[in-house]
Amino acid sequence: MCTTLTRRGCAFTATLDVQYQNNSGLTAGAFTALVNGWDAATEGMWNGPAGHQHYGCCTVEFAVITRIGAGRAASHQINVVAGPQTSFVSALGPGCTTGRWDAQDTGNVAAHESGHLLGLPDEYDYNGPGGAYRNLNPQPADQPQSIMAQTWGNVAALQSHIDALMQGLNASCPWWCCILWPVHRLLDVLRLAVAVPLLVTADLPSPEEVSTVPAKPADPSPRDALEQVRDGRPSSLMDAVRVLTDAGKESNELAQVATGDESPLVRWVGLVVADTLGDVDTVETGLEDDDLRLRVTAAAALARRGQRQVVPVLIEGLGSNQVAIGHPPELLASFAEQALITLSGESISTTDDSPEARTARWQRWADTAE
Repeated sequence: MCTTLTRRGCAFTATLDVQYQNNSGLTAGAFTALVNGWDAATEGMWNGPAGHQHYGCCTVEFAVITRIGAGRAASHQINVVAGPQTSFVSALGPGCTTGRWDAQDTGNVAAHESGHLLGLPDEYDYNGPGGAYRNLNPQPADQPQSIMAQTWGNVAALQSHIDALMQGLNASCPWWCCILWPVHRLLDVLRLAVAVPLLVTADLPSPEEVSTVPAKPADPSPRDALEQVRDGRPSSLMDAVRVLTDAGKESNELAQVATGDESPLVRWVGLVVADTLGDVDTVETGLEDDDLRLRVTAAAALARRGQRQVVPVLIEGLGSNQVAIGHPPELLASFAEQALITLSGESISTTDDSPEARTARWQRWADTAE
């Protein structure tokens, strides 16, 4: 198992063992810094402000073991590529799985993807009008939103996530831990680094005994996979990308068919598949799409190939308040800026910029670069 759960007394530890393969073009030092940053962000997100979560009267701490390389049997295998591209994992944990992540992914994106490695599903879809993003687990406006629903703004791992994860592993918190519960809560409030003495030491059965990994269903045919995209589930989009990419001689033809579909979600799949296959001509057709999300998707793919003629489309995307099609959900403006950074080699805007100021900065860069 690559996601494991152990207990010592009243303290659970959920451990992610992840191996990252560097196909991003980054130097070894820069790549190490990148994955270390992802791991720190993941642990920070899932442990929360107190440095741990709660399940019943027990504490839960999340830990990430980072490795660089490929092929280790006891590690989730993540292929890190140059971006901007859509990121995904092939299956939910806790069993070992594979995935592809973008080297430009933020810490929040890594935390979202790590939620899948822990075994949690997405909490959003694209079933809004015109294939628009929908948050399926909205929280009150003054509260953090679910990290499994979005990756921008004020987000957090929710108690419902911790409960679902622990229940999925058949975790049981001993009754006597509730005797210590007031002490745990007091320490959380005071944020004191004080270890609570353990009255009893006990280990859970091995993860193989307390969790089950459902068998992966057989892949649909490529054409069925495209039809399933219309349900708006992000998993359907990513499954279709994978199935079509692996369709052999049919792949290019199906990508071209998909880019002419009436559904923007199907057209998005066609563009991503064409991008993966290196079919630049098909990708370029996306620059004329009526949907700005599709135009920016095509422009980002061409930006990775150094084609600077896509800059106007990307700058147009900077002013959008839409959510880009893809996984995990990301603001279209952020996705467009990642592509501009790919072209420029540096970030032109600052975190304090308004959307208007950010657009103006990049427009000045574009005018100068010409």
